[in-house]
Amino acid sequence: MSLNFRNEHNLTAYLGVLLIDRTCSPTPWRKIGWYAVPPGGEVVVLGGNQHDLPFTNFAWYADVGADGPCWSGNRWYQVPHNAAYNQCYEDNTGCDALAPHQGDQYGGGWSTLVIILKEPGAPNQELQGDWYSVRYP
Repeated sequence: MSLNFRNEHNLTAYLGVLLIDRTCSPTPWRKIGWYAVPPGGEVVVLGGNQHDLPFTNFAWYADVGADGPCWSGNRWYQVPHNAAYNQCYEDNTGCDALAPHQGDQYGGGWSTLVIILKEPGAPNQELQGDWYSVRYP
């Protein structure tokens, strides 16, 4: 029924996402962070049933503190280093860091996607951390 992130690591994870937002122009993306996900906790990033949506791209990045161990991909986006943010992709106000986001998709016949964070990897590097995703019809 949603896009969720669960933290199975023993430290709080801080999560940033890049989501489609057609109200943003000229690039229809919004970047939002930092969601605090405590050990054993879970956050809902997108509520509601995603089942009937077409496959929709998004990206995410998480770490255990600025410049700390991380879960990462290979798509680098500008974000604020330590401050909360919720802004269109083209708005780089306060963005003083680059974070390597992991690309994924939600929708496409799945009602819920849960990304489960296990052990983080090396800080500030691409393709780090142990995580997996679970999709529910």
